Amino acid sequence: MKRGRQQGFTLLEILVVLVIAGLALSVVAPRLSGLIPGVELRSETGKVVALLRYAQSQAMAQGRIVRVSLSQQPIELRVSGTGPPHRWPQSIELDLLAATPEGIKKGIYFYPDGSANGGILTLSSGSQRRKVTINWLTGRVQSHE
Repeated sequence: MKRGRQQGFTLLEILVVLVIAGLALSVVAPRLSGLIPGVELRSETGKVVALLRYAQSQAMAQGRIVRVSLSQQPIELRVSGTGPPHRWPQSIELDLLAATPEGIKKGIYFYPDGSANGGILTLSSGSQRRKVTINWLTGRVQSHE
């Protein structure tokens, strides 16, 4: 009895195809977010919320006041006493409205008891806007459409 050649793909061929597809997807995926309106804005809003919550947890853990400041050129948020600032894409505008007394640097201040000075951070891209509010009494950080 004569054995014919089996048809199909070898494991090596399948792995090569998967690696190539993975590399192509890693290059294309970040560029797709620009095609879907609001994805980048929603993503950056999530980063703001995470950064503010991190600052609050640092204030409580270290027993000191932690300030989150906003600079416009380049657009970046910085948490006092930590690593490098978080930079923003040029397509997103940030505006900070904070309850800071005169003579104190503008920013969101988190206190060791978890409270904050309160404020609203508005992120906008084109006609879309999202707001992040910081409650002055509880320090709670919330995102709003």
